[in-house]
Amino acid sequence: MLAGLAGCGSGSDVKTVTVTEGSAGTEATPGASTSDSEATAAGQVGDTLVLPDEYKQDGIQKDDRLAITLLGISQGAKPNGNPYTIEQLPAGDKLIRLQMSVKQLGSTESGGFQVSQVSAIDAKGQQYPASEGEIFNSPLVPFQQGILRLAPKEVRQGYVAIPVPGRTEIERIEVTDGGYTPPSIATWTLE
Repeated sequence: MLAGLAGCGSGSDVKTVTVTEGSAGTEATPGASTSDSEATAAGQVGDTLVLPDEYKQDGIQKDDRLAITLLGISQGAKPNGNPYTIEQLPAGDKLIRLQMSVKQLGSTESGGFQVSQVSAIDAKGQQYPASEGEIFNSPLVPFQQGILRLAPKEVRQGYVAIPVPGRTEIERIEVTDGGYTPPSIATWTLE
């Protein structure tokens, strides 16, 4: 329904955006109550985005709200993870290293987070998916695990790698949520 949603702020003044169907988003500063009065359409490194996913499965209410923070980004990073995974990277590519944090705000452990949900977008709109391998230590989602399932209030932090052609300049990072509740994409715009 909505193409990209994010919160505005910097690493020192993080704002959280919770997106609901039919609205562009609401911002809340730490310690403040959430308000529907301020909508936002672009975010930056340091922002936290909350993608909701609430539904019923077999008569049981599922509440899966992942708060995702893009803590940092490095374009042209050097790999330091599993050597076998690193050898599988295409020649001539450079690596984008994302440091991310994911927290389960929901009350049930119903969904999960996968590396395949993360991608980088360049100025021409070309999309580059994240690599499933453990290219950086410590990976956000360990390769053998495949999916990160979080209990209520649980937080995980780690790195995600995105191989891109050598001269590519990334303009934004997207996380696609495969859940049932719109919106399905969160976007951080890079300066």
